[in-house]
Amino acid sequence: MVRAVQAALPKKTELKPADDEAAHHVGPELIRAGQALGDLAEYLERRPEEFKAASVFYANCAADENLMPASRAVCYSALSKNKDQWAPGVAERISRVGPDIVDIAKNLSN
Repeated sequence: MVRAVQAALPKKTELKPADDEAAHHVGPELIRAGQALGDLAEYLERRPEEFKAASVFYANCAADENLMPASRAVCYSALSKNKDQWAPGVAERISRVGPDIVDIAKNLSN
């Protein structure tokens, strides 16, 4: 499941620059990324014992500066809700996530 989600997250370099009109619409790449992250969240709600393994993916996603900030923030937000279930090394990895991503993630949870 995690590999499929990882493959669905577009890198910043993979997205085409938008013209003025298209800039106000969400592209299909971001829609697929959001759907994949939502599917993973639903899967983990049904299988909470899998969260520890998924926490490594979420930490890597949140820290990956090549991914879109919105995707990174969703990953960070998912981690912040389940701190007691993190795999070893996750805390150190997300400590390097910038305040811009943390702020976006806080807005997602409000």
